[in-house]
Amino acid sequence: MYLIDGGLGAFTITGGCCAWDKDRQSFSSAVAQHYLKTELNKSLKPKSVWCAEDGTYCSVKFPDDTDVMVSFVEMPNYLIARASGPNMPRREYNHKCSGNIELTLSPHKSN
Repeated sequence: MYLIDGGLGAFTITGGCCAWDKDRQSFSSAVAQHYLKTELNKSLKPKSVWCAEDGTYCSVKFPDDTDVMVSFVEMPNYLIARASGPNMPRREYNHKCSGNIELTLSPHKSN
């Protein structure tokens, strides 16, 4: 289940979020779906997910051939998402777990 928090750009996934933190495929799928919805106005479920062995990034492919890369290199500070192709925006997201129940993504503000 996905919830948008009061139009402030936050995105909440209910479920065992700390487990999501350890499961890069599920975590990157959720981040990529959020990116797709907010940046490209598409609501699709991933077709496939591939993650690097070292867990630094994942590639999430969707049925319309959109490919969203999710990078974990700046964790725990923030996540990075970007669709492949020209002029696709790069987005950075903060994330937090609340009571081991939900994961919240919100826009990262650089200093």
